[in-house]
Amino acid sequence: MRVGETAGGHARCAHGRHLHVDRSFRAPVRPGDVITAEVEVLELREDKPIARLRTTITNQDDVILLNGTALVWREPLRHRIDTDTARLPH
Repeated sequence: MRVGETAGGHARCAHGRHLHVDRSFRAPVRPGDVITAEVEVLELREDKPIARLRTTITNQDDVILLNGTALVWREPLRHRIDTDTARLPH
């Protein structure tokens, strides 16, 4: 997601639209840092396409730069990958 990209007043990202975000910036990112983002699915609601996610971003020294949670409205997948053939269905 590009900074400032929105859809319908909600921040939009690869996995859906953010409904609520709690995040904490723990340390600065410096030029030359190599950063890694990890997203964990904490909860998937069965009654609505809503998920709760935890995000952790670390640098090359495993220092946590950002952590937090988000409640997102999940968008349907446009294509499903056939895991047996590793190809998109026709």
